Amino acid sequence: MATISIATLGCKVNQFESEALIDALEQRGYTLVPFGEGTDITIINTCTVTHRADFQSRQLVRRAFRANPNSLIIVTGCYPQVEPDAFFKMKGVRYILGNREKNQIPTLLSLMQRDEFPKVQVGDIQKEILFSEMPLHSFHRHTRAFLKIQDGCNSRCSYCIVPYARGPSRSLQPERVLENLKV
Repeated sequence: MATISIATLGCKVNQFESEALIDALEQRGYTLVPFGEGTDITIINTCTVTHRADFQSRQLVRRAFRANPNSLIIVTGCYPQVEPDAFFKMKGVRYILGNREKNQIPTLLSLMQRDEFPKVQVGDIQKEILFSEMPLHSFHRHTRAFLKIQDGCNSRCSYCIVPYARGPSRSLQPERVLENLKV
């Protein structure tokens, strides 16, 4: 089966989502390889909370391409959600997915590997009304586990991009929180 690496920038929400992606991909038979090593597929889960985070996201794309120009590079997360064009012409980027589409990567990967998927998939995150739960069966790449129970923000602070990158506030149902805590 194919090898995969994931680089994650940003908050604990991104860290949780990357862990959930790794978990789902490993269950499908993919082998996780450290970022920067030779790999068939590279996923870069970006942040855009500062200009520095934007720079680091672009830098990771260039680093991934230099390390392995034949890798299928997928850029996802907050930065492409608010500015997909930033990655459109970057060398090596094959797919650009927004935050809504991120959790679909495990099921869409076979289409991507066959080039049967549109290059840019960034939906209108402002229309999100339901919490998108990403199952996670183990949290073995961190010393402490955490649980994603809320996404987005309804505040529109003049200095903050989170509502534009993550959409309106949505929460995991309380009974699902309790079920996930027991796992």
